[in-house]
Amino acid sequence: MPTGIEARWRVWVPMLLVAITALASSATSLGNGFAYDDVHAIQDNERLHSLSNPGHFFTETYWPPGKFTGGSTLYRPVTSLAFALQWAAGQGEPRLFHAVNVALYIGLCLVMLWLASLVLPPLAALGAGVLYAAHPVHVEAVGNTVGQGELWVNLFCLLAVGIFLRSRDEAGLASSRRLVIYLLFALACLTKDNGLMLPGLLLAAELTVVHDPRPLSVRLRTLLGFWVLLAAVALLYLVLRTRVTGSLAGDYPHILIGTATYPERLFTMLRVSLAWPRLLLWPAHLQADYSPRDFDRALSFGPGQAAGLAMLCGLVWLTLWAWRRRPAVTFGMLWFAVAIFPVSNLVLKAGIVLAERTLFLPSAGVLLALGVVLAAMLEGATWRRRLALGLTAVLAVLGAWRSALRQPVWRDTPTLFAQTVRDAPQNYRAHWTYGLYLYQHGRRDSAFQEMATAIALYPADATLFSDAGDLYRTDGQCEGSIVLYQRALMIVPEMKYTRSRLASCYMRVGRFAEARAELRRLVADGYPEFGDLVPAVDSAEAAAASRAH
Repeated sequence: MPTGIEARWRVWVPMLLVAITALASSATSLGNGFAYDDVHAIQDNERLHSLSNPGHFFTETYWPPGKFTGGSTLYRPVTSLAFALQWAAGQGEPRLFHAVNVALYIGLCLVMLWLASLVLPPLAALGAGVLYAAHPVHVEAVGNTVGQGELWVNLFCLLAVGIFLRSRDEAGLASSRRLVIYLLFALACLTKDNGLMLPGLLLAAELTVVHDPRPLSVRLRTLLGFWVLLAAVALLYLVLRTRVTGSLAGDYPHILIGTATYPERLFTMLRVSLAWPRLLLWPAHLQADYSPRDFDRALSFGPGQAAGLAMLCGLVWLTLWAWRRRPAVTFGMLWFAVAIFPVSNLVLKAGIVLAERTLFLPSAGVLLALGVVLAAMLEGATWRRRLALGLTAVLAVLGAWRSALRQPVWRDTPTLFAQTVRDAPQNYRAHWTYGLYLYQHGRRDSAFQEMATAIALYPADATLFSDAGDLYRTDGQCEGSIVLYQRALMIVPEMKYTRSRLASCYMRVGRFAEARAELRRLVADGYPEFGDLVPAVDSAEAAAASRAH
């Protein structure tokens, strides 16, 4: 029997190792400022700069109205409230936000260690916790401020599953524990949409690692009220979200799937799914955006789709094979499936096809499953134990080192944009966003070059052509703008502001008949306000004629 001191050491040493690993992986983010979405969501979002009426966060959308197309369909009031509290406490200093991120990450990793200890032997749980703390795919959530929502929702979900596993017995689940889980579920939903997946994680635990010898039908009947109330919380959240945003689906879909048929969407995601194991098992290469030409819309079933389907079938087989033999493996695989579902694009179209931050919650399931492999190795001969411990230590050191080097990429917007172009030279959005930034900061020649690169890589995005046209128009080069606006409207004729700017450019270069034609088309399309601009075109034409004589 271990002494009291030995027992305490067995608790505190693993916690210390995980906390040190998490700190080593995240501390280099403390020098970061506000980057990219941080600027719009926090720094320039005046709604977050006052706590005079904190209740308004629950009646407003996440992004400021009109800031981005589709941004008004996001609803994250708890995240917004957390940002407002931090803004007030730190007077808008980004260092406080990043300090909160690091503290949250350390706490989250300790919760992961606790959760792993409920389903794995102690040493294997420690291995899973350390690897989780070192995982480089978590950097996107930790290193930039708006990623804090991922930290909160993961914390709420892992706590809820841990409480469920810790408290679940043959009598069911105590009322006090149920209330805590309901609260955590509500907080998770109000923090970020993927919090809705928590009941699926709890059900995965019930089906695999809960120790209750009764038949499953009896167990589910025992907890019927619990599952019904969880469903009620989810329904209330969806009603509230829809009332505030006017939409159930979320942000505008990614360009690869927005107009794709369902088979094309499925074929595209089969190809994308091949990136999941690489990012979760060997994330040596990271990038802040995944868009064409990292991936392209798949129009048919080919080798990439066959490989993706074979991988998914293999994972399903592993999940079923391990159900009785190694239930923690099945738990981890089901966790991954539930957590990845919101961004799988199988039902609703998401605003992304792949993003490293969306792998944060799924990574917990993967590491729980790998913890079972580690436990099996630790049960073997001495050489296998040494190999398992040595390999875990090496991977933890490599992961923490990679994470520490990656965190400063999110230091500020120019650092992020420049690095993304280097990380993903075939990504048209990387060149596009960098080009816009360069122009705004006076580097016009480099900006036009980046926009030209983006267009050459992916000449199928109407908004890209429109943005490029805006740059030329602002630069006084309306002839160049006209060509770009025309190409944008060939792809999406309904872009009313692009058409109005095209009319403006026609007028500037003296093509008055074409300017009037574009304005009249806008009126015919249901925008009568643009008819008021026709007299201005007539006046400009008369003035030009007068000067000519």
